[in-house]
Amino acid sequence: MFSIGLLAITLGSLLLTQHVQIVYYGLVCVGLYVLVLVASELKENPKLAFSKIGLFTFCVIIGFAIASFIYLNTYEYSTYSIRGGGETGLSGGLDKEYATNWSFHPLETLTLFIPSFFGFQSPVYWGWMPFTESTVYIGIIPIVLFFVTLAFKRNIVTLFFSCLTFLVLIISFGKFFFVYDILFNFLPFFNKFRVPVMILLLLPFTVGVVAAYAIDFLQQSITLNHKDVVYQKIKKGFLVTSGVGIALLFISFIIQASWFPSTAFSNDSDSRQYSLDQISQLRSMRFDGLKEDLTKFALILTVSCSLLYFYIQRKISFTVFSLLLVVVFFIDMRIVDSSFLKTNPHVASEQQFPPTETIKFLQKDTSLYRVFPIQQFQEHDNSWMYYGIQTIGGYSPAKLKIYQEMVDSSLYKGWDENFPLNMNIINMLNTKYLIFGGKLPEDKFRLVNVDQNKREAVYENMEALPRAFFVDTCIVANKTETYAYLNSPSFNPKKAALVFNPLPVQIQAPLNSNVKVSSFSAHKIIIETENSNSSLLVLSEIYYPAGWKAVIDNSLTEIFRTNSILRSVVVPAGKHIVEFIYDSEMYSKGLTISYIGWGVSGVLLMLGYITIRKKNSPL
Repeated sequence: MFSIGLLAITLGSLLLTQHVQIVYYGLVCVGLYVLVLVASELKENPKLAFSKIGLFTFCVIIGFAIASFIYLNTYEYSTYSIRGGGETGLSGGLDKEYATNWSFHPLETLTLFIPSFFGFQSPVYWGWMPFTESTVYIGIIPIVLFFVTLAFKRNIVTLFFSCLTFLVLIISFGKFFFVYDILFNFLPFFNKFRVPVMILLLLPFTVGVVAAYAIDFLQQSITLNHKDVVYQKIKKGFLVTSGVGIALLFISFIIQASWFPSTAFSNDSDSRQYSLDQISQLRSMRFDGLKEDLTKFALILTVSCSLLYFYIQRKISFTVFSLLLVVVFFIDMRIVDSSFLKTNPHVASEQQFPPTETIKFLQKDTSLYRVFPIQQFQEHDNSWMYYGIQTIGGYSPAKLKIYQEMVDSSLYKGWDENFPLNMNIINMLNTKYLIFGGKLPEDKFRLVNVDQNKREAVYENMEALPRAFFVDTCIVANKTETYAYLNSPSFNPKKAALVFNPLPVQIQAPLNSNVKVSSFSAHKIIIETENSNSSLLVLSEIYYPAGWKAVIDNSLTEIFRTNSILRSVVVPAGKHIVEFIYDSEMYSKGLTISYIGWGVSGVLLMLGYITIRKKNSPL
């Protein structure tokens, strides 16, 4: 019972790390390993094998129970995001082309040995991914030991993790290999994830497990007779590999860029981004990086194989051998890590991220508004929220699908050929300011600030609608018709609202109205209203049905999806307090289940501990 409780807590703790994609890969690996072990026992003791499957399944259930307050909410949200169907009752996943953008080309496996083979940081990187800022590198020594195990220490564990290593590599190939398509189409939840190269983060674990067996094998091999066939193969293997390392070291010193064709060290995107002089400089930098890493690879390979050779020849003790191997491994990793790990003196956040003149200007406006950084919108810049400035852009790897649909269907469908932005969208999203590095039409915007250092200007949108407002009328339209209205210059979101289904009551234009957002937070919005007729109040916040509730004077009311992405409620005539409150039932259920999961695990640990104490206590 103690082991069962401990495994359940371990799995629950793994799930609590919250990186769903890595957790998914990890659980698949663990599940496959359990199946392999059970299959190996099935013939000899089927009863024990099935009991192990049952116990493991129980531990997984308790582990998920522990983390259910996260995963139930996450699952619910995923159905509305770009990783799901986008609406209640619809299932789906990511677009395959989008999901496989960061696929690891088979040739890029060379970077596991020579990290700079394709340049591991943009703009020097010239591989097949859109860009990258890092590399997956586990060191030469673990790879050498991996192949030692594969050659001489094959058992059910080493064969499983060896096969798993190659499977991880194949899956990382993404769109470059058919296996990913099969998993994307048939493996549950697999189509929710993107960036196939991310699975390579499992390599340090899978290769490390296999490599560890090589150390055990080498300790045993030194007891072999020098005339033993296995011993001779080991010695020959290390000598040959050391020779290859010396040959590569010699090549690394004499290699020249002229040895390669003119198309080497460049890709198709270079010509679209850089001038000829810049491409020439990049090619030179890429070659220099390759040459430097080739020298390091050859040197580390020669030294590590030489150490292995001297150890099995009993020239050095295991202690000295282990210590030197660790030192060489540390040097190997440190050389690569130094490109990423920078030690900077501690400074205050204000010094680390000093506000620009644009930020300082915007912070003076204490009203509720959003900005539209036009040039940064496609760059997925989230820096605005660091300063508490709300933007209609920003980056989310799992944004709500209805918002992405709006961006694709309307944001750039303006009716002025000289100004492609759709002002219906800009206005209804409470976009008070637009930030741009050039000029915007003077008939639409007013220049209010210029940041000379960043060469960007702030324009005020005089037609921006407030965060909450009443409309005169309501139009029932399906999704296609809704976007047709939104893309039409005759539609005015200040006057009319678009809903998918008829409202339960008749609304009228408010002859006299007043709307004030008196409190605004992530989980609660309070609005004070006064209107002469029963009217529709539109809230310029994204529509999300899972958890958000609307209350008028303490009475629950229905929230309507409006203008495809916004919310609205029908407010009766008079003065009222309208509250939008996020109160997720799924989160509450998950929290209760989580407490139960921890409780069950704790009881199992306690009972198991008592049982162990009784068994070990003297009679």
